[in-house]
Amino acid sequence: MGVLRDLRALFRFNDRELKAVDVFADRRDEWATVAASLVGHTRWVQRPGFDVEDLETARRNALVFYGVGGIGKFTFSRGVTEHLVDSSVRGGDWPPLDAEVGRVLPVRIDLPNESEADFETLMPALRLAASELGEPMPAFDLAFQWYWERNHPGKPVEEYLRRRTWFSRFPGTRSLSGQMQSALSEVAQAVALPGTAGAVIGQTVGVVVRALREHR
Repeated sequence: MGVLRDLRALFRFNDRELKAVDVFADRRDEWATVAASLVGHTRWVQRPGFDVEDLETARRNALVFYGVGGIGKFTFSRGVTEHLVDSSVRGGDWPPLDAEVGRVLPVRIDLPNESEADFETLMPALRLAASELGEPMPAFDLAFQWYWERNHPGKPVEEYLRRRTWFSRFPGTRSLSGQMQSALSEVAQAVALPGTAGAVIGQTVGVVVRALREHR
C-alpha cells in the first residue's frame, strides 16, 4: 500500500513546467532514402537520351514504406510532404533536400481515408497540383478531355470539380477548365491545315483528336 500511495503522489505532481507536446522525430534513415531517390530520379530524367515516351524501360521511381499499424507510416508520409514544401518545418531534424533536385511539388493522397479517391478524382488532383508550376500540359489536357467527353457526354469538367468539395484544397480548381480549353485551342491551331483552323477551334475535343491523327 505504501508503494501505491507513493505512485499516486508521483502522478499528482503538478509542475507547470512539464508539458506534453506532439513531436515527430528521428526517421532520418527513411528521409535520407527519400532524398537520395529524388536525386537519383532527377539525374535519370535529365540524362542524355531519356525519353519520357519510352514505356518499356524499367522505372525505379517508386518507394514503398511498409509495416504493422501504428509504427508511424502515416505520420512519416505527412512529415515528408511538409518537409518538401518547407524544410524549416522539420527544423534540424531532417536536412533540406539537395538543391540539385530543384523545385518539388508534393501531392499527398491518403487513399484509405479518401472515400472519393477514384480515378476521376486522382487525375484532376494531380493536374491541379501541377498547375502551380505554371507550365502548359497540352498532352495531359487533351487526353483527359478526350476521356471525359467519351465517358461523361454533356457534363462539363468544371461542374464536376465544383460539386466535389475534395478539390477545394487545390488553389487552381477554378482555372483548370480554362487551362484545358486553352490547351485544346493551341493544339487545334498547331495541327489544323491551312483553311481549317477556324473549323477546328471551338469544336469538341474529338474533332481536334481526329485532326491530330490526320496531321500525323
